Amino acid sequence: MVNVPTYDPGGTQRTQAQPEVNLSPEAFGAGAARALAGLGGQIAGLGGKMAEIEAREKEKDDTAEVMDAYTAGTGRLRDVLYNPETGLYARTGKNAAGVTTDAAQTSKAIQDDIEAGLKTPEQKQAFRQLWQRKEESTAESLVKHEFSQQQAYRSEAKTSALKNLEAEVVANYNDEKAL
Repeated sequence: MVNVPTYDPGGTQRTQAQPEVNLSPEAFGAGAARALAGLGGQIAGLGGKMAEIEAREKEKDDTAEVMDAYTAGTGRLRDVLYNPETGLYARTGKNAAGVTTDAAQTSKAIQDDIEAGLKTPEQKQAFRQLWQRKEESTAESLVKHEFSQQQAYRSEAKTSALKNLEAEVVANYNDEKAL
């Protein structure tokens, strides 16, 4: 049934008293606000996780760059050391003198060249640490090579001097003045 308002002669509408309504915060969207706040917290947590994942991926990329650079440097140093014609280990006897110094200078040049191609200070630091270990092991090996070649050269020089003296004695066995 339709409710038709009635008017009294004063021209105002009759109204009935409103029943007392006890509204809770839920009626004004408090539950939705809590849900949205929770969602916001989840999104913030997701942002933190994404930053964490990005940092791990950057670290993996840096590691790959450093290992690639180290591999390239090691290949170049290997050629300097082991090339059959020009390598430092190919030097024998008297010619082996100074290989340790030559290796240190060459290694430093390779390091500087490779480091210039790395992008971040973290990559450069990681490469320096790896390269320092490589330089130390290479220097230790070359010191041993240089020492053994010097010993061989000295022994060969003594043997050659004795053979020369023996040949001199045989050639001049009749000449007292020569002996």
